Amino acid sequence: MKFSAPVLFLFAVVYASGVANAGILELDKISDVIINARKVWNGNSVDDLMNSDRIPYFCKMAVNYGDLNNATIKTLDEDLQVIIAATINLFKKKYGNSGRMEFVDYVHALKSNPFLKTEITDNIYRGEYEDFHEYDSQRQQLAKNEYDLITTWIKDTLIKDDEALKDTTFNKIDFKNIVAATNAAFDHFQRFEGMLVNKPYVQSAIVDLSVIRYPDSKQSYFKLFRIQIFATKTSSSDPVRDVQSTSGVRGSFESIVFRPQNLVIDGLNAVVREKALKTAQSMFSDS
Repeated sequence: MKFSAPVLFLFAVVYASGVANAGILELDKISDVIINARKVWNGNSVDDLMNSDRIPYFCKMAVNYGDLNNATIKTLDEDLQVIIAATINLFKKKYGNSGRMEFVDYVHALKSNPFLKTEITDNIYRGEYEDFHEYDSQRQQLAKNEYDLITTWIKDTLIKDDEALKDTTFNKIDFKNIVAATNAAFDHFQRFEGMLVNKPYVQSAIVDLSVIRYPDSKQSYFKLFRIQIFATKTSSSDPVRDVQSTSGVRGSFESIVFRPQNLVIDGLNAVVREKALKTAQSMFSDS
């Protein structure tokens, strides 16, 4: 009996490792990452945080399982269970070969999965910049409205994706922290302006979060996204003209959706399909 390449792929990733566990790469839930970030904020001053090398909101990769749990995974559409099984085992294989995975590695891994497909319209990249400050008397006036300005810019200009915003688990506390960190960075730029005179552009990272969102009963696809936000300062190298120095916020949002490749999934034989379902349904079992 001959098998197609996708079937052999699933044999390799499922049979080679037996039944996979969701904690395979020990990815933190994004909700836990955000909660821990809030705890760090509560235990440190904004200035101390921004003077350290720590990015206030950071993770190389976190996971959001949506409404999936040990019970709901068993009632999930079987095609979605198949792509989950293939994907978590593929991640295990990729991670085992390298010992580390960055955002781009997850992108490559998902793109190499024959049970998934992505369309051009499912790939989004946005890079945005907003000038919020001039180093003059207007600054105090602008600061009063800064929370609304920055949060609106993040939500409506940079991300523009209600699903992704929800999946970050951000709330008002987090946006206040992001605004506070941005202001602290602006203060730092101004305080050390003399040392930065020969640097026409400087930046300080505020947010760098990567998230993989699993399919669930409400969302029939994987979504991989990354959010980066920086406080920035641009200035003239001419001290006489440095009144034109400005500070602002720069960010990028990258999102890729991976949907089931149903034609390939439908071609699986019963044995391989059953093995994949068992793998998916055990993903929340204790290791």
